[in-house]
Amino acid sequence: MSFKENLRILTVAIFIFILNVNISNAQNASDVISEVIIEGNQRVEIDTISSYLTISKGDVFDSDKLNTALKSLFSTGFFSDVKIIKENTRLIIRVVENPIINRVFFEGNDEIEDDVLESEVSIKSRTDASAISRQKKNANPKVFNRIIKY
Repeated sequence: MSFKENLRILTVAIFIFILNVNISNAQNASDVISEVIIEGNQRVEIDTISSYLTISKGDVFDSDKLNTALKSLFSTGFFSDVKIIKENTRLIIRVVENPIINRVFFEGNDEIEDDVLESEVSIKSRTDASAISRQKKNANPKVFNRIIKY
């Protein structure tokens, strides 16, 4: 090989190397979270939601961390739905809070005293509505069926 051919090969190799470095840096810059936005919360504070996240501003987008954050938010029981969306370099956490039971009333219970009902029903005022399904699973079946019957 002549000197010119070696120089040409070296020039092409350097050009490819520089091009790869630039592409790599561009990808890394777009993989860094520039902002975390939390949407949809009404009662749960942003700081509370943020405390359950395993990823924050300045971190690199990491699917394992995002998956852990999603599971962590669902495990709080505060939310009926959680979506994590990557929008360019922004991370958007969109939540739908579980409805809250404001007050618990017993009506039409001439056969069963309110005290008996209260002792069997663990659902209290200001609890999330998802407690109803947990109540069904944990209730004494005989008493629960008797309550539902009336």
